[in-house]
Amino acid sequence: MKFLNVSATTDGDNELVAAADVPDDKRIRVINYAVNANAAGVFKFQTTEATPTVLATFELADSASPQVFNGTNTSPAFDLPLGVGLEINVANSMDVLGHLCYMIV
Repeated sequence: MKFLNVSATTDGDNELVAAADVPDDKRIRVINYAVNANAAGVFKFQTTEATPTVLATFELADSASPQVFNGTNTSPAFDLPLGVGLEINVANSMDVLGHLCYMIV
């Protein structure tokens, strides 16, 4: 199990787990996350490919509650395709902060 702090403060793509850290025959499995934003807008979890696969999209209003998913190894938030990294894409002038737990499987 691996843990990371989410600190997506750049408009657009913010890499969380590099594709170079994921063997070609393995995938990232996101088990749980808790994230919040400092402004209204849209953010997405997606793959790091040139044409990313969108895994989850959130549209938040001002003062929105944190987005939380508490999964397990057998009921994860999502699995990525083999050999790709994970990033979060944030709207202009929006910061997304929190934490995430994942496995390489």
